[in-house]
Order: sequence, then structure tokens, then C-alpha cells
Amino acid sequence: MSDARPPQDDRPSLWRDLVAGQLGFIPRLALSFTSAVLVTAGLLLGLAMIQQVRHVWVDDVSIGAGLAVIVWIGTLVWLWRGYPRYRRIIRATLLCLGIWTAVIVACVAASMATWEEEFWIAGFIFLGFAATFIVITASAYGGSRGRPIASSKGGVNVSCVQCGYSMMGLNDCTCPECGRRYTIDELIVLQDYEAIRRGAGGAPAPDAPSPERSQ
Repeated sequence: MSDARPPQDDRPSLWRDLVAGQLGFIPRLALSFTSAVLVTAGLLLGLAMIQQVRHVWVDDVSIGAGLAVIVWIGTLVWLWRGYPRYRRIIRATLLCLGIWTAVIVACVAASMATWEEEFWIAGFIFLGFAATFIVITASAYGGSRGRPIASSKGGVNVSCVQCGYSMMGLNDCTCPECGRRYTIDELIVLQDYEAIRRGAGGAPAPDAPSPERSQ
């Protein structure tokens, strides 16, 4: 009997690349919009099923919309995990979506629990604005500074920019998680160290010694 194995399927697979975290920006963006459409369709179908039993109230729509947004945010977190570029912006966007989902749920709960809900709703909205400003400020501040070279554990703070896997203690520049290969200088530059940022904006490098000096 022959021990030959069937050839491995190397054709591009959207699902395989998605699970491996290797999709690019455009496919992830398209899947994000697709997930929003699917979540909205699920919300509408759920309300249609409720309507077959009883009348659909405004509170039903509000609670369903809040749950749909929570599901969509969870889907976005999974879709954009491990994406190296714009990671800080994406994280801040997801946090803002989560904040305003909580604000909407709190406002709906206040309108259902009290008669004088105007002050409660206004307070929750202003809290949402304050939290949003804090997230944006923290993201902008973090983006203006590079990473420290030394980690909190005393080692060199180095990780794969493709999947985020920590490469501390490895003997080569190949990520064991996603398989991406780096040269040493490429891996160092892609870490976005604060010291490299300061060096790039500092004094120019000294000129090479002239042949007369080197003799």
C-alpha cells in the first residue's frame, strides 16, 4: 500500500485566513459590514417573531437594538484581533461603541424605571461624552509615544507585528505562531520603540571618516 498523502490544499481560503488572523484590511472591513447586516437582520426577524405573539413596544426595540450592538461589537473584536496596523484606532473605536451601547441601555432602563427620566438620560449622555473624550485622549497620547525597549519582566519588549505573539527569548526572527519571517533590522524597526523615534528626530548621524583620517 502506498503511504502517499493527498496534496495539501494551498488555495486561498477566506475562513482559514480569518481564523489564522491573516486577513488584510479590506476583507476585514467587508466582513465587519456584513456582520452588521446579519445582526440587523437577526434583530428584525426576532421582532417579527415577537409580533406574532404580542404587540412590539418601543422598549422591545430599544433592548433588542442594545443587544444587537453588543453582539456586533463582540464580532468586531474577533474579526480585528491580531491586525497589526491601526490597532490603537480600532481598539479606541470599539471602546467608544461599547460606551455608547452602555449609555443607550442605561437611558432605556431609566425611561422604564422612572417618570422623571430627563435628568437621568442627560446625565448618562454627558457621562458617555466624558468617557469618549478620555478614550480618544488616551489613544492619541499612546499613539504619540513609542513602546519601551525593556518590558516589565526585565527582558526586551519584542513581539510579532502580524499576530502580536511575544518573541522574547527566541533564537531566530521567525514567529512560531503565524510563521512570518523577519530580518533583524526589520523586526527592530517594526517594534516602534520610543528610542528609535527619538533617534529618527534627533541629530543626524556623523559622517563616515575620510580616507585621509583612516590612514
